[in-house]
Amino acid sequence: MKILVALVVLVVVVCGVGFILPSDYSVERSVVIKAEPSAIFPYLNDLKRWPEWSPWTKEKYPKMETTYHGADSGVGAESKWTDPDNGNGRMVITKSDPENGIDYDLFFDEFPKSMGTITLKPVDGGVEISMTNAGDLGGGIISNYFVLMMGPMMGGEFEDGLAKLKAVVEGAPPAS
Repeated sequence: MKILVALVVLVVVVCGVGFILPSDYSVERSVVIKAEPSAIFPYLNDLKRWPEWSPWTKEKYPKMETTYHGADSGVGAESKWTDPDNGNGRMVITKSDPENGIDYDLFFDEFPKSMGTITLKPVDGGVEISMTNAGDLGGGIISNYFVLMMGPMMGGEFEDGLAKLKAVVEGAPPAS
């Protein structure tokens, strides 16, 4: 009987905490690149150039197939991908400014839309590139716990991509 009561209390606590956890998330990582915005922007604005620096490539996801639709670059440019092991999704550039960066909407199967930005900010010695993704997972108990994992999951991917972008733009081999 004590075990049953303890189990019920545990379930109530886990559910209660799940209800009060936030349903929204925001993940951001930054790096400084020694270059002008005009040298960096083409890598952001043209989705066909993302495989040169993005962490989401066939190297990491060998079964991923990507297609491109809409505009060649800038607002309306769209990439779609399918991957039997990691899911399907698409990304659409919604704002494009050579001085400030891009905004995009990101869609993954079975997840609500999230919004991303990659901003360019001149600083001493170059440009600070900040990559952000934010969204709301809907407020369910399980999804609220999933929000706690978004930073560690996406943050590492952002760091890898920004390090590759820095290496590509600055002309150095990426750090391993």
